[in-house]
Amino acid sequence: MGKKVMRVMMFITAGIITVFAVSYISLSLYYRNGFSYGTWINGTYCTGKSIDEVNDILTSQFHYNGINIKDCNGRLYLISADDIGYKFDFKKALKIYLDRQNSWLWPENLLSDHEQKLLPVVTYDKDLLDKKIAECPPFAKVASEKPEVRLYYDTAKGYVLINNSKNILDVQKGIKAVKDDVGNSQGSVDLKASKCYYDLKITPEMQSDIDLYKKIEPLQNQDIELDFGEKKEKIDSKIASGFIRMNEEGNIYLDKAGNAQLDSDLVEAYIDKLSSKYDTVGITRSFHSTSGRNVSIEGGTYGNKIDKKSELERLMGQLNKREKVSEEPVYAQKAAVQGDKNDIGNTYIEVDMSSQMLYHYVGGTIKLQTPVVTGNVALKRGTPAGVNYVIVKQKNRTLHGANYTSFVKLWMQVYKGIGIHDASWRDDYGGDIYETAGSHGCVNTPYDKMLELYNETEVGTPVVMFY
Repeated sequence: MGKKVMRVMMFITAGIITVFAVSYISLSLYYRNGFSYGTWINGTYCTGKSIDEVNDILTSQFHYNGINIKDCNGRLYLISADDIGYKFDFKKALKIYLDRQNSWLWPENLLSDHEQKLLPVVTYDKDLLDKKIAECPPFAKVASEKPEVRLYYDTAKGYVLINNSKNILDVQKGIKAVKDDVGNSQGSVDLKASKCYYDLKITPEMQSDIDLYKKIEPLQNQDIELDFGEKKEKIDSKIASGFIRMNEEGNIYLDKAGNAQLDSDLVEAYIDKLSSKYDTVGITRSFHSTSGRNVSIEGGTYGNKIDKKSELERLMGQLNKREKVSEEPVYAQKAAVQGDKNDIGNTYIEVDMSSQMLYHYVGGTIKLQTPVVTGNVALKRGTPAGVNYVIVKQKNRTLHGANYTSFVKLWMQVYKGIGIHDASWRDDYGGDIYETAGSHGCVNTPYDKMLELYNETEVGTPVVMFY
């Protein structure tokens, strides 16, 4: 009985061993064409799967939109995968892994899973990548901005300091960092963290330019606007830089304390230019008369005139304080309209000496019109043409001349001793009286019209006088 049991036991054992051996060999042969038991790749269970099957799964799970390049200021610039013809595949990496697998050792995986991280094999158009890197702002900036420190004068901007001494991109290091990242399909690269930036060594000459600009910049960093009505004159760095005092050698003057200064003579010259541009006293004006004629009128006392001395004092104060203001210049005399050569406006007195008519316009509408008598032409006392203004208004005044004395009730002075006034000694006005029996130069006006004109006219009103 014992021997029989022993034989049965041996038979069973042999059967178990045979089954195990067959199973072991079968699985070993099976795993030769697929991944071994307990194999995980990139989070995917791969046991028994072929390379193609695993590749399909991994490629479907893998996403790469491109590379975000971060510069030293934290700005991001994307080079997309499509921009460089980016393609990827896991087959090569999977084959290498599978070839290293010993299918006969699969029982080891019964004790623990085998987890593996694999990167795809990446292909892309190298020329396209080089082009996109060159176009990327951090790299393009290096091509356009030379690493340097330099102070120079720009006619459009004033004094300009180029200071490209900090965070200079080492292009070759940057290109390598980007390409490495693309090859590894990481999706982002921090150029600063990758130590692709360096600082320029500051020489004594560079430091001198930096220090000088610190003294210049406050003087030329101005934001002043001169208001000439519809027209404005802006004092910005371009203009203000021209006010900085220079020494005899043509370099920026520094006082004993080492500070730059504004030159009042240069500011005064600027005001002179403004005066030439905007002052209108005595200029030749084109005027459309009530009769329909276009006349050219030269001379007179009316118009805009900048008070150069007062304006220099005001402007120097604003420049030194670096005030941001928008103001009118200081005027010695101010017209109805500023910033335009046609500064008469629409309220004025028109004296047409050819037709011996006076018109009073208020707001562009004729308020009063009357015939008048102007200076005697035959005796060369003709009323002078010009654009003047009402200087003063007076009642009950005695006028004195070389050979006459005349009392008038209403007097409006417009130019030197010439004015507009009533003339009680006259019965007739207009026509050709002025040619032989005109006044000593004044504009004689009927009393009732003169009273109306006197009451409705303010001092400063333009008086346009022409033949």
